[in-house]
Amino acid sequence: MKNKYSFYTILVFITGICNFSCSNKMKEEIKIDPIVNLNLSASIIPDITYHIVDDFEIKLDVIAPRIYLGKDPWYKYEGKKRPVLLFMHGGGWMAGDKAASTIDLMPYAARKWAIVNINYRLADVAKAPAAVVDARKALEWIYENADEYYFDTNNIVAAGESAGAHLALMTGLLEKNDSLCGNKYVVENDYKVSAIINWNGSSNLMFQEFRGHPWLDPEDNFEIASKSLSPITYLGQNSPPIISVQGTQDPFVPIEGSEKLHELCKEFGIKNKLVKIEGKGHGNFSAEERTFIYDEIWDFFDEIGVKTSGE
Repeated sequence: MKNKYSFYTILVFITGICNFSCSNKMKEEIKIDPIVNLNLSASIIPDITYHIVDDFEIKLDVIAPRIYLGKDPWYKYEGKKRPVLLFMHGGGWMAGDKAASTIDLMPYAARKWAIVNINYRLADVAKAPAAVVDARKALEWIYENADEYYFDTNNIVAAGESAGAHLALMTGLLEKNDSLCGNKYVVENDYKVSAIINWNGSSNLMFQEFRGHPWLDPEDNFEIASKSLSPITYLGQNSPPIISVQGTQDPFVPIEGSEKLHELCKEFGIKNKLVKIEGKGHGNFSAEERTFIYDEIWDFFDEIGVKTSGE
């Protein structure tokens, strides 16, 4: 009996060692995929009303770095300020919705940024400068709600795609007392952003082809309105850094416009980078090109002192 007991004791001991070593080996081999585990570190707070005009509610989504608890109250904040991305969808100021942009914003969520993804009034609801007004109101909302959502107001990046990129440029470049469309809108505050990401957006609307666009009010003086709606009008020595991404064969926003924008940035001493994707059109970038683009974005942020991670 004694020998039998010793045999089983040794067997259990050896099995325990095997299980322990196998378990450790499995832990070493498992790689944590940040995208798979986003639900553990972030959640979407949808359809927050940030601006009301004539009973029309304009909404945004917040993708917030929060810890999932698995029980009531379900989520908690870590109490750490996070860099913020203020994002505006495209659609020619006439179409589009914030929901369509959600997947595009995951690179920031994976780095534990806070993301504010907005809708704004489209041309069928209100003519220019309404969309610009809404974008500035969203920036104001970020400042006013920084404590609740742990927004780092020293690290806010305005970004957008196409028409949304135009709005991102306007949001970041406008300063207090600037006026649009013959004083239809006068900027009331001096809220700042730390940088702007311009994904194939227009920086200059002062061209004849834009005359008669559905976003413009036909009663406005075209020359005055188009100049006031052109981001290049507001470039100056105090402007935030700008990085632009555009295909060289873009049929809607000629690459020459972005090249001119960045020439002016250099003249004013504005930190800037133009990422040109050869042979591509209006944002139809491949997986390899998008990986390259984001490496350029993170490198640019490192250069200008914008946090690249919310860790």
